[in-house]
Amino acid sequence: MLFPTALRECRVTFRDVRDIDHSVTVHAETTMDAAALGLKRIREQQFVMEDLADPVTVELVTSTQHKVSLKKVMEWMAHAGGRIPRRPR
Repeated sequence: MLFPTALRECRVTFRDVRDIDHSVTVHAETTMDAAALGLKRIREQQFVMEDLADPVTVELVTSTQHKVSLKKVMEWMAHAGGRIPRRPR
């Protein structure tokens, strides 16, 4: 029997090329899910990829902080068939 992984509230921060941080809060099961959902939310705010700089910072509510390169997020999304996790309802 498989048990669902708990969703955690995550703060995802992207730094733009002007050295300004932009943050969104998402609920995700994994760091990569959080980074992908955060990227989706940032894109919805009319940012283009060229405006973003690396690394992407994903900070979980548990105070654990993970840094993920934008390149890794994009590669992970491509490997997952371009799938961006859906937000819970």
